[in-house]
Amino acid sequence: MGINVTEELLEKIDNYLKGNLSSQESLNFRKEIDTNPELKEIVLIQEGLFDINDYKFIKETNNSSTSEAINHYREQINKDENQKLFSKIKEASEKYKQKNKTKKNKYLIYYVAASIALLFTTIFFLNSSSDLENVYKNYSNWDDLPSYVIKSDQNETFFSKGEQLFRSNEFAKSIEVFKTISPSDQMYPYALMYIGAAYEQLNENEKSLETFDQIIKRKNFIEYSRGYWYKLLVYSKQNNKEKAKEMKELILKNPDNYNYDKVKILEF
Repeated sequence: MGINVTEELLEKIDNYLKGNLSSQESLNFRKEIDTNPELKEIVLIQEGLFDINDYKFIKETNNSSTSEAINHYREQINKDENQKLFSKIKEASEKYKQKNKTKKNKYLIYYVAASIALLFTTIFFLNSSSDLENVYKNYSNWDDLPSYVIKSDQNETFFSKGEQLFRSNEFAKSIEVFKTISPSDQMYPYALMYIGAAYEQLNENEKSLETFDQIIKRKNFIEYSRGYWYKLLVYSKQNNKEKAKEMKELILKNPDNYNYDKVKILEF
């Protein structure tokens, strides 16, 4: 890190988290944290370490820019599979403190534990990324697109022709066909679904997202919420956790939204 992590800085963070700073000192330090990503990371690590060591005096700050990350950190700490690891860290920390009473050695504990915490945090966020990849892998086969192909239909419609091309992986050709369907046609919103999916299959993700946005804007279309789900898939493919989570939250606002129950159990 570029920031100079001194004993004085660690002690200031310690006092800040314990609430020992004056109101003005706390406000000034908060501003410093918000404008310094490296300092913010150190504060987050320290707060996580306090959780490990069962400190009861940590304040909950609803306006903290790191509160979401801290909550994720705490959730991970509470998982059964991680309890043994943290118990060992705590046990080693307590034994070290008993043997080494000086201020210098006190903060050496933080350096050692911070290294472990950083490793754990890295693993956690990599797993978050992996979770998004699994969402895309498990749900992006596009089999849930509405099918209107009628095998006995001798007068093939533009829609059925476009769908057959899509199912045959001829995505560029299917886009051309679906684009001939007029916006006034009742099948147009369904055509947009296939166009967006085809763009996604061609890795033209921005065009895909723009197309699904067109579905979402058609609030009179009974299945407009499919657009949220399809955008969630594209953002998962891009490993864009922030945007994927935004789509998840929009879907969960209404139990009638497409794939509500499926989204409710997704973790990322």
